[in-house]
Amino acid sequence: MPAGPSNQTVYIGSQGSISALNVAALYKAGELGCRVVTGAGTIFQLVQCDSGPASVAIGNVAFWKNKASYIVTNKLVDCSYGRNGVAGIFTVAVTPGNYCGIQIGGLGKVSCPLNNMGQGDQFIANSGTNSDAIVTANGTAPTQQVIGYAPNAQAAAAGVAPIYITVGDATPAT
Repeated sequence: MPAGPSNQTVYIGSQGSISALNVAALYKAGELGCRVVTGAGTIFQLVQCDSGPASVAIGNVAFWKNKASYIVTNKLVDCSYGRNGVAGIFTVAVTPGNYCGIQIGGLGKVSCPLNNMGQGDQFIANSGTNSDAIVTANGTAPTQQVIGYAPNAQAAAAGVAPIYITVGDATPAT
């Protein structure tokens, strides 16, 4: 995964926060790829959403389409790394082609089929077309890149599960 510099001064304009960023052009193009650590300890990376997806929903898994250019997609078929090419989690319904902040570390939410999970269960990208994650039991070797883990035992509600995101080399505050 590309490692952009961690930067607390990424320009977000009127969007209010990096988690809500959804803009057609960056004010400072050189910030693409930068990482932002929020006061809550969550980590985001500034990327461009591929222009191909018809829609991107909050909680969708973001996959690398082009790591060098920081382009992500929510379509697994467009990721040459397959299920091991997870870039992060979308925190806003991004307009295809726009720039956004994907969450790569800390407590968040991920699209997940309704099922029960135990504390410490691991999330991996689903092999389907829903841009979601599935759960592997704690103590079971995951078969793909780990996106994060369940912070406590519970059931996914309305197809969204809480997750402690640990994508790539992101090290969230505990």
